[in-house]
Amino acid sequence: MKRKWYALHQGPNDCPVDFLTYFQFLVELIEHYGGDIASDSVLIDYETTEFKKTLDLVALTDDKVDNAILAYNIPTVVKNKLLAVAFLRRADRARYGDLLRDLRNSCDRGRDEYPTTLDAAMHSYIKPSVG
Repeated sequence: MKRKWYALHQGPNDCPVDFLTYFQFLVELIEHYGGDIASDSVLIDYETTEFKKTLDLVALTDDKVDNAILAYNIPTVVKNKLLAVAFLRRADRARYGDLLRDLRNSCDRGRDEYPTTLDAAMHSYIKPSVG
């Protein structure tokens, strides 16, 4: 099943909503059988470091920092971001190549505009075809 997920790409005639539904189905199926496609210790460490930068570490005790990190639920944040990017990277290049290029270019200029959830990915995904 994981192989299907890694090989998944949107076809030229695939509706974005149907593609998202199938993408989510494969993720849920993999997780149901004990697989994990969205856990990455390097990304978790990075997100933890970035989150700590947003905290007023001078005013917080170590316990409060740890509680804030737990409340933020970094593994879930990482999973959501990873799945959002994975979904976009599987987009039909003919229809959504400009979107992917724009996201990559903004990141190169120091602005991370990548979506952080599947809902946000879907919004950015269909937005170019609406306008």
